[in-house]
Amino acid sequence: GLFQQAQKGTILLDEIGETSQSTQVKLLRFLQDGEIRPVGGNKAICVDARIIASTNENLEKAVESGKFRKDLFYRINVIRIHLPTLRERREDIPLLVEYFLEKILEKLKKGKRVFSEESMRAFMNYDWPGNIRELQNIIERAVTLSKNEIVNAEELPLPVGQVAVLARDPMEEQKRKSFIVTTLAEQEKNAIIDALNKYGGNQTKVAQILGISTTTLWRKIKKYRIRPQHEISDKSDR
Repeated sequence: GLFQQAQKGTILLDEIGETSQSTQVKLLRFLQDGEIRPVGGNKAICVDARIIASTNENLEKAVESGKFRKDLFYRINVIRIHLPTLRERREDIPLLVEYFLEKILEKLKKGKRVFSEESMRAFMNYDWPGNIRELQNIIERAVTLSKNEIVNAEELPLPVGQVAVLARDPMEEQKRKSFIVTTLAEQEKNAIIDALNKYGGNQTKVAQILGISTTTLWRKIKKYRIRPQHEISDKSDR
């Protein structure tokens, strides 16, 4: 029936890799002859339709394992289009969220709903192993369960323990990491200066006390632009 409705049009065979062997035989026959035989009918009907098949499986491996027919694979493998995973095209996420949100609100007959900035950051940072279907499912569940007009990050049904991390502002997170690195560097520099002051600039002794080689100590002195005698005199005068 669906093939007849697709006359002079296009029919999408979604998840073709999951079709049974018997269905694969019927599809192959249609692709070869351009005819279908309705259930209970004894007369073949010609159908002129464009076929688009989609799958998230590796059909070559399915052919090797015998799960998918080789002859059907070569019939449908005419023009192949690779659609990157959602995590490979994160720039599409805001548009997809807007699209699915509109459709879901219409379907559920819900009032206005919007996702907070933290929610959008969580959407952008999540890896989406289930791709677009997972995104659609998460949006629908969040909209269904939320009683607020603004859906916050903690209301997103994402994996437990990930939401707070995912919702962080990348710029703020980068600043935080930069601050930590800077603080550690300052502590290391001050430790070297204090040791040099304490042991009169004896780098061999300082390296031994700090548990590093003299070469490493020399590199750090150069890195932090420490001038031992100058630093010693500066600190001793304070």
